[in-house]
Amino acid sequence: MTRFCPYCGVAVPSDCETCPKCFKKLPSEGQQTRQEDFQDGNVTRERTEPKKEAPRLGADKSRTVMLLLSVVPAFFGILGLAQLFRDFRDRSGYVFLVVGLVFFIPSVIIITGVWDNGAFVGIFRILSYLLLTVIYLSAALASVLDALYGSVFKVFKF
Repeated sequence: MTRFCPYCGVAVPSDCETCPKCFKKLPSEGQQTRQEDFQDGNVTRERTEPKKEAPRLGADKSRTVMLLLSVVPAFFGILGLAQLFRDFRDRSGYVFLVVGLVFFIPSVIIITGVWDNGAFVGIFRILSYLLLTVIYLSAALASVLDALYGSVFKVFKF
């Protein structure tokens, strides 16, 4: 069966992957075709158009799951679950998990006994708690952004 190149209109054998005249790659057989008149007469050629794919239903679901896995466990000091859900072999999930635990656990320990040893130690503990909380919230935000938009580690070459 002979078909025609959608770019230059020359006849091409059906077993060719590229056009012998313009050397452009020909569309595969699984794409829709329609007849179209050629500019210089009644010669017709097949012009191929790619099939329109239906939107994937699982794409939104996995994005929602990743969002939930990055936000809800963050309230308990567990970061990186969305990255591990996406690819458990990627080390970014483990890095987020360790960073989250390193900054969450001391902040909880510090805030539970703020005023036990006097006002000066209490103020020092509050400042330490605020610093650890800002770092933890930054890591949690980076985890959410990484889960939704891709790796933040590529920016830092990590």
